Amino acid sequence: YRVALTGGGVTRTLSHTGTGAITLTGLIPSTDYVATISTICADSTMSNEVSCEFRTMCMPLTYADMPYSLDFESHPAGDAEEPCWRYYKVLADGSTMVEPYLVQIVENDALLSSAQSGIHALVVASGSNTPTYWVLPAVDSVAYRELEFGYRTAWGAHSSFNYRADIGVMTDPLDPSTFVLVDSIVSVADTYQTAHVQFYTYTGNCGYIAIRNLSDSGLTIDDLTVSTIAPPPTPSGLELVAVDSLTATVMWQPGGEEELWMVELSCADTLATQTFTQSNIQTFNNLVPLTHYTVRVAAVDKHNRMSEWSQPLEFTTLDTIHTIGVPTAEDGGVAIYPNPAHGSVTIEATSPATVTLLSLNGRAVNTWTTESNSITIDLSAVPQGAYFVKVVSRGSVSVRKLIVK
Repeated sequence: YRVALTGGGVTRTLSHTGTGAITLTGLIPSTDYVATISTICADSTMSNEVSCEFRTMCMPLTYADMPYSLDFESHPAGDAEEPCWRYYKVLADGSTMVEPYLVQIVENDALLSSAQSGIHALVVASGSNTPTYWVLPAVDSVAYRELEFGYRTAWGAHSSFNYRADIGVMTDPLDPSTFVLVDSIVSVADTYQTAHVQFYTYTGNCGYIAIRNLSDSGLTIDDLTVSTIAPPPTPSGLELVAVDSLTATVMWQPGGEEELWMVELSCADTLATQTFTQSNIQTFNNLVPLTHYTVRVAAVDKHNRMSEWSQPLEFTTLDTIHTIGVPTAEDGGVAIYPNPAHGSVTIEATSPATVTLLSLNGRAVNTWTTESNSITIDLSAVPQGAYFVKVVSRGSVSVRKLIVK
């Protein structure tokens, strides 16, 4: 067979031996092609030609393409071409119709409806009580996208009609069975409302956002935008607040209003372990003495979207437990234990001392004076969080961080 392929301003001639499908490669996305096929006979003459036309699909929209907006003002009333959209309709006899353009662009009209801005809008109504789909270009990372548009009834306000459109995602724009419903919008008002549809429940990656209508009662939509929903902010300030031979405690600053984090701990000899926590303070137990560890943390929002990982923090466990014990010169003459503390904390110094509990911004929470070298402080009324403990003894000052759990 001889195949002549014309598209993108170029004509290529290919040869194909045998029967069956011919796969064409090296095509340009979103481009119209004409393939002309003829048979090369045994005497080298050519048969009559047959041809077919097709248009290649568009590349998926990515972060760089956001926001993707369409106000329909550049389209004439009626059926208007829009690159990368598809109109898919199930006809009354069960057959299907697929068109590479927008159907039912309307101008301001008293009977139909008016645009939200400008003079053009899109009516989504099947016209025959059969499923009809308006399919947007493919979108990468659908779960991180939001669809926004204005909508109102297509035929004027009428409370007895169900003016509804379904919003979902299709993996194949030519197969309605792949439609996964995400949200539905309903209106009986002839004034515009704004729809915000997020796709965080969609578990796939690349997909086609689609608007589906199932009846004659339709909606007019205008000023459509697909944008990126930012993941939660990355936690910052990851630091080590306590470590001994078997345990370590880290803390970090939340990036926003998230209340769940994923903490990953790894070392060279074992696989990384990941743990969810609702506190921005994490204690690791059952560690190995004299072992180097790396920890990092990411925020998780209410829709299970995860932030970027924080900068890693590295630490090495000690060879012996010295968090609890007699104060030494290495400790600056002060021992605080347990740390993190829950309910109470003991502070030891080399002589009687004045102990002040400070907030992270330096405000004094409370002050105690010891009559001996040790004092146990009741923390039951102290809110959970990070504090500083300032110990003044014989003119020397020592400041340590304390975690209250």
